[in-house]
Amino acid sequence: MKAAFIRRYGGNEVVELGELPEPQAGPGELLVEVHAASVNPVDFKIRDGLLKPILPFRFPLILGNDLSGVVQARYGFAPLFLSTAALYSLAILLTWGFFRDAEGRAPAAAADAV
Repeated sequence: MKAAFIRRYGGNEVVELGELPEPQAGPGELLVEVHAASVNPVDFKIRDGLLKPILPFRFPLILGNDLSGVVQARYGFAPLFLSTAALYSLAILLTWGFFRDAEGRAPAAAADAV
């Protein structure tokens, strides 16, 4: 899938657009077809490394904090969400990486049904 990601902390120059493996959803997660993702100020702080003392990420890190989309599949215990349900999600530090062109994943706990 194509994604906007970083391999190290820094300014705009560290942001890459390229191919990364498709995400794999696990227990308690939703597979979401992302219709839109936004740039949130926290994305800049993460990219710059300002939050690394409290949020240790592994690289490559796909940027993106907010999304809207449609649930494609539920995995494990995610009873509040029906397949094809529209949702908005704020990652809230549970997962990250909604700047991608393929289906994304969001933990059920992080998504708010529309």
